[in-house]
Amino acid sequence: MQSKTKYNTISERKSGNLFMDKKTQAKKELDLYYASYHGEKKYVFGEGSLESGIVFIGEAPGADEEATGHPFVGKAGKNLSAFLNAAEIERSNIYITNAVKFRPVKINPKSHRASNRTPSQDEITAYREWLLKELCIARPKLVVTLGNTPLFAVTGNKSAKISDVHGSLIEYENSEYSLKFALMPFYHPAAVIYRRELVSEYEKDMVKFVEAAKALL
Repeated sequence: MQSKTKYNTISERKSGNLFMDKKTQAKKELDLYYASYHGEKKYVFGEGSLESGIVFIGEAPGADEEATGHPFVGKAGKNLSAFLNAAEIERSNIYITNAVKFRPVKINPKSHRASNRTPSQDEITAYREWLLKELCIARPKLVVTLGNTPLFAVTGNKSAKISDVHGSLIEYENSEYSLKFALMPFYHPAAVIYRRELVSEYEKDMVKFVEAAKALL
């Protein structure tokens, strides 16, 4: 890691009942929004702080997330937590969710066992409205997308490649949903498991994230 910067969340720098009341109301709205979704699939909803102004968006839950009902608790989640800790950022001080809220799987025809797969474009598109409405409630100032799937889910741009834009600070605006925030794409934390050469890139991007968070918040 090139440097360590202590990042204090917006909740540590702002106070007042009005501010906290707005965030309390946002949490209630989010709970009601989640409660409106039912079905056979086991959904894994976002969680964390709605006060920091920061949202991390992953791809979709895996087996560990499906079992526990919490996002980013598997190997990729441990990698993400390790990078956050190295940057001296408390995971509980950010909000974490996924582009697709259920675990996409493929079934082995011989063993009949389920394994993770990348969400299809149809699945990403189907859940995009859900994600954008979730962001409307969270009202972030800085959004970090983890991998190609959430990058496409947020921007709707199928041609955007994480390898081209990771670590960049992009001005995002969606007039339909009245959203405006800084977007910073990251590689997915799972990519570091299989491609160790990305560790240094991830560390550099995390430093950029900390600097962006300090400037924006």
